[in-house]
Amino acid sequence: MITLKKMMFSALIMSASITLLASPQGRRGFSGDGNGGREFRPPMQQGRAPMMEMMTRRLDLTPEQQKKLESIRENSAKSLRENMSSQKQLHQKLEKAIRQDDTTLAKGIAAEIADGLINQTRTRLRIESAVKDILTPEQNARLQEMKKNFRQRADKPDIDRPQRMPRNRQDLRGSDRPGYRGNDSVQKMKDRSDFQKQDRAMRPQRNRDDSCTDKAARPTQPPRAKAQPQMGNKAPNAERLNYMFDKADGDGDGLVSKDELRKFFRSRQAQSKERGQ
Repeated sequence: MITLKKMMFSALIMSASITLLASPQGRRGFSGDGNGGREFRPPMQQGRAPMMEMMTRRLDLTPEQQKKLESIRENSAKSLRENMSSQKQLHQKLEKAIRQDDTTLAKGIAAEIADGLINQTRTRLRIESAVKDILTPEQNARLQEMKKNFRQRADKPDIDRPQRMPRNRQDLRGSDRPGYRGNDSVQKMKDRSDFQKQDRAMRPQRNRDDSCTDKAARPTQPPRAKAQPQMGNKAPNAERLNYMFDKADGDGDGLVSKDELRKFFRSRQAQSKERGQ
């Protein structure tokens, strides 16, 4: 059983290393169904591969170079796709054979994986040789630097991201799940609510019985002083307004209520009608 696990581990290491050299996806090359990843897509599969787009943008490829590289992509895409798909299936079969403790079947599958990796390596070397002949020395140097950056990114571990909050937030109150900060948020909300309650309790309460609803209980304001006669065109208007205000203020308290205004305008209308008759 230990020997089979070592064989599987060696096959996986070889597959990951060759996939890293052949495509910019790096060690995510075999993240297919059942492994927690998306469906595998080999390099140069549909349309222009990420490597081709990056080469065109960063290497300043001429239209002629782009056509030649596109021809290489079309010729090698089918074989690479079939090889990658078969490698994925073989890895799944190998895992199944190891779980069943079938030594003979596991050895045969491991041999098939090794043959597929050798064919994949040969295809990759042919592609790299053809691409090298098309590019200039300066472009080849840039391409090697790009591959180096891709390998460094692939070797770095994935960043541990906090888990997303599920839709039912009520179930996670008091939960101890790592990466979830709901406990702190709920506690802050509770503290804020307690502070608001204490703040309301400390505020002076207004006594509603002390509210002045009666007009007679309100503090009387001093009577408004009459406007001094002004010079100019506005003097007659100011005197007229003061006269109307004094006439409307029937009780003489210096305030004109709505009832007093209505009474004043009705009397003015009655006087106008009498004059008209």
